[in-house]
Amino acid sequence: MTVNPRIDSPKLPLHHPKRSMECQDAVASAFVKFLDDAEAAGWTLPEIVAAATDLGDSILLQEANLEETNQTLRAILARRNQ
Repeated sequence: MTVNPRIDSPKLPLHHPKRSMECQDAVASAFVKFLDDAEAAGWTLPEIVAAATDLGDSILLQEANLEETNQTLRAILARRNQ
C-alpha cells in the first residue's frame, strides 16, 4: 500500500520572505511522489513538469480572473446602491 506524504502547515506568516521556501519544503515529498506516480504510469519527466507548470499557471490565472470579476461586480453594486 502506498502512503501519501504528509504536508506540514505553514509556520511563517503570510508575507514572510522565506515562506515560499517553507512551502517548497512542505510539499516536496508529495510532489516527488506525484512525479514518481506519473512516471510509473508512462509519462516522461519533462511532460509531467510541463503539465504541472501549465496547470499551476491556469489555476493562478483563474484566481486572478475571479478576483478581477469580483472587483468589477463590487464596483457595479456600489454604483447601484448610491
